[in-house]
Amino acid sequence: MYNKEIVVLLDTLGIGHRFQGRTIVYAAVQLALEDESRLLHFTEQITTVLAQRYDMKLTNIERSIRTVSGHAWQTNPAYLCRLAGYPLNKAPSVSELIDILLTSIIRSRAISSSRN
Repeated sequence: MYNKEIVVLLDTLGIGHRFQGRTIVYAAVQLALEDESRLLHFTEQITTVLAQRYDMKLTNIERSIRTVSGHAWQTNPAYLCRLAGYPLNKAPSVSELIDILLTSIIRSRAISSSRN
């Protein structure tokens, strides 16, 4: 299922289609949106699932997400901090990036539903 919220976040962070990690981060956030508790067992329930889905090594999945995180930090650190809701001193870790994006979407949905 296409999720425009994730796409807008990735675009705003400067994560274009040339990044293989864009697809992986998108899929990771989708999995977390389906079940937030997956973040508690990130390796087993998100990165391992994605490694199997994309026929990649677990380390390559993590590296792709780290690359996205680093690029987002270099491109738009202020926006990334705003999404996080707290100051960041460096690029977020793999699981932290997914958590930040997930929380931002949940927060945005809560605000939208309270307006309706």
